[in-house]
Amino acid sequence: MAAPYTSRMLHPAVVLVVAALSALASPAHAAPRYRDGELLVRFRDGIGPRVAGRTHAMLRAKVGRQFKTARNVHLVTLPADVRVEDALVAYRRDPAVLYAEPNYTVEVAAVPDDPEFPDLWNMARIDAPEAWDLTTGSPRRSSTR
Repeated sequence: MAAPYTSRMLHPAVVLVVAALSALASPAHAAPRYRDGELLVRFRDGIGPRVAGRTHAMLRAKVGRQFKTARNVHLVTLPADVRVEDALVAYRRDPAVLYAEPNYTVEVAAVPDDPEFPDLWNMARIDAPEAWDLTTGSPRRSSTR
């Protein structure tokens, strides 16, 4: 009969769940940030440039970019006197618009440097990269036996 598991280390999944729960309860869990004066607007399928242009013109928004990988998505810049929150309300009321959202900024907090990371199927399955955004653990302590 095999000896019972006696290691003092916690299972990595347990550590990740505890870290995630503590981070959510932490006041340091900040609201998402976005670029002031910029929105991403996606128009419904079948909406052409003329209708989209009229919608942007109502807010005096300038189209900075149309994405090739995302159909009908425009990055728009708002005039200085139009708040992002007010523009969101106006775009979302327009029936030609599928969605409108702030241009959120994203930061990578921790990226594993293990060259075999892509082969470790279980890391993605237990959301390890997302947990590493919250914590990468505590410093190692030397153990004396």
